[in-house]
Parts: sequence; structure tokens; C-alpha cells
Amino acid sequence: MKLETHIVFGVGVSSIVFTLSSCRGLCLLGGLGLVVLEQYLIDLLSHERRGGHVRRTKLFHSLSGVLFLSIVLSLIYSILIINSNVLDSILIVFPGVFIGGLSHLFLDALNPGGVYFRGRRVRLLSVEYDDFAWNILFQFLGLLSILFNIKFYID
Repeated sequence: MKLETHIVFGVGVSSIVFTLSSCRGLCLLGGLGLVVLEQYLIDLLSHERRGGHVRRTKLFHSLSGVLFLSIVLSLIYSILIINSNVLDSILIVFPGVFIGGLSHLFLDALNPGGVYFRGRRVRLLSVEYDDFAWNILFQFLGLLSILFNIKFYID
């Protein structure tokens, strides 16, 4: 899927996880910022050009890569921003950041290039990354998740 779709869908699903893990206020805003950064980093650092085509690499298009990136981002955020009781902060921020990364893998697993699982490339469907209908569907689902989360805060 397109980067915009990764961002909207990732922020949507992770916002629900942040809320469930009692991450509110600055924690929520910072956590969602981490998810946006994570979406950029996964694509920026984990693509290569081969034979004139861009393809995904194992670095961050794998479960272990997303897990590592999520831990590093959560740790840096907890040390630099929250700066008190780092372990508790990581336990609150990490689940949302990790789910944001997993959402990226899920969406990329719908594309022909797939993602890496146990060293092998896997895919769930064969939808082109720029397919308008699929991108709109997942952007809509992400926005719906965000709206659901906002309603949760209001009630």
C-alpha cells in the first residue's frame, strides 16, 4: 500500500492500543508520532533497487525487524521524552508502536512482493501497492478507528 495508507491505518489501529494501555495526553501524541516515524523508517530503510525495480528487504519488512524497530523507538522515546520510570513507560508505549509496525507488515503482505516470515517471502493477496480502492478502504478503516478512539475519549 501507499505510505499515506500505512500512516492512516497504522495510526488508527495503534491509537486503540494506546488507549487500552492507558497511554493518554503527551504519551498518546508522542506514541502516535512514533508510529508515523516508524512507517517512514520501515520504507526508507528497508527497500533496495534491483534490476530497475524497488523491492522490500528483510531488514524491517519482517516480524523481527519490526519488533527491533519498535523496541528501539519506544526506548528512545521513554528515555528522552518521558524521562521517569523508563521501564513503565516502555511497557505503556511499546504495544501501540509494535501494532503500528505490524499494521505495515499486514498491508504489505497484501501486495505481490509480500513480507518476510521465517526468512521466506509470504503474501496474503496480490493487490498492487497503488490500487486506489484498496488504499481508500484501509485509509477509511484507519480513520474509522481514529474516530472510534476519539469517541471513547469523549464518553
